[in-house]
Amino acid sequence: MTDTSISQSDEDAFRLALSRFTSKLRTAVPGIVDSEPKKNGRFWCVDVIPAVRRLIKSSNNGSRTESEPKIANVPIYLTGSKSLGLSVTVPLKLGDECLLVVSDRGLDNWQITDGPQDPPELKELRHHDLSDCFCLPLCSQLASINSYNNDAVEIRNSDGTTRLSVRSNEIEQVVGSGATKLTNGLLTINANVVINGSLDSNGGDFNHDGVNVGKDHNHKPEGELKDSLNGNVAGRSGKPES
Repeated sequence: MTDTSISQSDEDAFRLALSRFTSKLRTAVPGIVDSEPKKNGRFWCVDVIPAVRRLIKSSNNGSRTESEPKIANVPIYLTGSKSLGLSVTVPLKLGDECLLVVSDRGLDNWQITDGPQDPPELKELRHHDLSDCFCLPLCSQLASINSYNNDAVEIRNSDGTTRLSVRSNEIEQVVGSGATKLTNGLLTINANVVINGSLDSNGGDFNHDGVNVGKDHNHKPEGELKDSLNGNVAGRSGKPES
């Protein structure tokens, strides 16, 4: 009968080899942005320094840590639709945090050309290598928001004083001491409008039911209006009185 048992020394050697192999497999790690966004081929990229140091074990069962090298030209992950040409972008500045998500295959050829591609190195395939990763904008606990709205999807600043909240039955926009600006284009409102505050209009025309009630429309003082009942005086509705 063949002895298929594994000795303790063989098991220890196998565990050591497996540990060394898996220590080189990378899946995801937080990072620190070390450049402004820059165009590299088809992608906007940043340089990133991994934020968790590598652990190096010595032969005497000791260990030490060592900083990972900076990774250049990491593609920024953008949520969007290629077919519609739409993207959601997030500003990335020096020192900002991110999450490095590592591909299980080399990305070199895929970054150059659309569609399925061969791995870049057919003889020595890269697997879970830090050189093949994406940058996802991220905030750690120390830089995270100070409150969490569990009833809405929000785009907001850290303290919530400026925010866009989308709920199942409403959209709320709060700009704090700032302002909302619409440049060019056309704003169409198919609903009732309530304004609790001042309204200033500079330039252009203001029409109501086809009547211009803008800069060329004047309201006479109440006393003068009473004395002009037999004339053609513009009334408060913006339409001439007969």
